[in-house]
Amino acid sequence: MAPQDLTGIMVALYTPFKDDTRAIDVEALTAHVESLIQAGVHGLVPGGSTGEFTALSYDERKQLIEVVLAAAKGRVPVVAGIGDLSTAKVLDLAKHAAEAGAAATMIVPPFYDSPNLEELREFFKEVYEVSKIPIMYYNIPSASGVKLSPPSSPASPTSASSSSKTPPATPPLSPSSSSRTPSPARSSPSTAGTP
Repeated sequence: MAPQDLTGIMVALYTPFKDDTRAIDVEALTAHVESLIQAGVHGLVPGGSTGEFTALSYDERKQLIEVVLAAAKGRVPVVAGIGDLSTAKVLDLAKHAAEAGAAATMIVPPFYDSPNLEELREFFKEVYEVSKIPIMYYNIPSASGVKLSPPSSPASPTSASSSSKTPPATPPLSPSSSSRTPSPARSSPSTAGTP
């Protein structure tokens, strides 16, 4: 798949559910995607926090990507949110997203045990190796406990908007840009036993 331009308005999609079954409401999601494309958005991002990825089953997450890709019909790029606590699941979701036609993946770092910079590099390398599509880093330190700043270089060979066809040696992370940020749950004193 040729690299796609991932600039402009990239909408983080919500995931509509049916009231009676709590299943993904495919009709409502398809209509939402169509209305966004008609309004002129430049890309769609299903499966992030707004899309309630933590509330979806593993199969529903795959279905979500497939429905959005089918509704978009190649008119705008789709960046599939694939974050998870399980590296194996992230790798499988990355492979699925690439095979289904996603332009890129969006990944929050593992959000229970905050990885260090080297662990993140290895994680992203593994994801890239199974998908061969760009990775958008989902920087949400309040949930992941990891805060990254952009690398000092203006462009990176793995940035989603790059036209480079050569796979990078490592993701665009600079050692001086990583810090561990305790999430509110980790930094708050215990309130057990208080009324």
